[in-house]
Amino acid sequence: MVRHRGEEQWRHLSTPDCLDGNIVSMSINGDSLIALDKDGWMYTLSNLLSSPARWGWIRAWGGDPFSTAGGN
Repeated sequence: MVRHRGEEQWRHLSTPDCLDGNIVSMSINGDSLIALDKDGWMYTLSNLLSSPARWGWIRAWGGDPFSTAGGN
């Protein structure tokens, strides 16, 4: 869920089809959001402090570098 600063109305943040409903972890720092999916792929949404028209998702890399499974 996202909203413009100063507004009370929240709305659904659009995500790529492959990520929609599959986010298992995320972190926000400055104007970037990083989300991990069930398979460990990392997605970045940048320019969060600007207009939503400038936001853009990028699937960087994943699979093996990130594991959401329990450790041994």
